[in-house]
Amino acid sequence: MRNLILLIVLVLFAGSAFAQEFLLPVTCVFSTAGKNIFEGDEIIFEIAQDTKEFRKGGAITGIILNYRPNGFYGQEAQLTVGNFRDENGRKINGKLYLDGNSHPNAEEYFKNGTPAVIIRGGEIVLKEQVLNIVVNTKPEAQKIPLKITPDQKISTCNNEIQIGDEIVFRTVNGNEYIPKGTKVTGVVDYVTENGWWLDNAQIDFKTFKIGSKIINHPVSINGFEILKYKGSPKAQFFNYAGTVFRGKEIEIIPEKDNVQFTIWAPDISE
Repeated sequence: MRNLILLIVLVLFAGSAFAQEFLLPVTCVFSTAGKNIFEGDEIIFEIAQDTKEFRKGGAITGIILNYRPNGFYGQEAQLTVGNFRDENGRKINGKLYLDGNSHPNAEEYFKNGTPAVIIRGGEIVLKEQVLNIVVNTKPEAQKIPLKITPDQKISTCNNEIQIGDEIVFRTVNGNEYIPKGTKVTGVVDYVTENGWWLDNAQIDFKTFKIGSKIINHPVSINGFEILKYKGSPKAQFFNYAGTVFRGKEIEIIPEKDNVQFTIWAPDISE
């Protein structure tokens, strides 16, 4: 009897170990060029092939978990998409990793002495090519993205921000549990001034409060990273180039700057 039980356990373990992942082919028309992309945004995909559990032509929705925009110095855009759900709201535990197109002549430009600062990395451009979402059959808890935007001026120009300060944000999106426009308070965990030669000001948060609820999620505001929300592409170029001499301060004015951040809250509907 003991041997039989041991054999059953081994079979179950082997089944879970070797049958956890499969590829789900999908297509999508999407680009990071010419638009503001935020973590927490939704992307809709179409299933490209029939599988055991999914049918060709069906739609699934994914959430942007991580986003790094393209930038100068040849930095390519990067996206991680997860928190997938099908048309019936069924959760799909999977991940999709996307990288921007490589600059075809970047290395040649560098060799010819072109300053790296003016070489901008590739955008992510999807034109219905087939992509493979890595789906794991093991259930995994999903978190809900809450987009927040500052509800007060945030500036390091005159050393206004100190560790322990509370900064007020408001939710940009909402759900049945946390409505749009809800007050969110972030506690400053770290702050540093700008300096010379690419040394940009930065403010870090680890804890956010919504009423009596505590959300532990790291958010960093960096003077260099928020430049993408300020001015035209031409103005952004000169802002980026200026960091070679002096790092950028943080200055966010709610009435003027469309700056958003994403914090991730537990799915309390589960």
